[in-house]
Amino acid sequence: MVYSSHQFSLVFKDGPMSEIREALQAVNRHTRYLSQRALETIITQQQEEEKPDILTATETEIIKAIAQGKTTKEIAAERFSSIHTVTTHRKNIFRKLGVPD
Repeated sequence: MVYSSHQFSLVFKDGPMSEIREALQAVNRHTRYLSQRALETIITQQQEEEKPDILTATETEIIKAIAQGKTTKEIAAERFSSIHTVTTHRKNIFRKLGVPD
């Protein structure tokens, strides 16, 4: 995981070199990159948890939007929320799911 401010990239170390290149290029552009496998793992892990209420309804909606490739700004606009609110939700989601920062 490459983390820089609110922009980050997440790939598996055994993923294809093309994904690693894309992640590094995204960091250079100050954008985020989440590999499809990383998103699927996050969503699957959340669904398999014995505690289905680990994420709030809002957090679940936001992670679905992230999985669809939407930016924090786009999610905030759709939810009529501030970017800071969505960023806080994102931080909480990753903390609850045990995704290191």
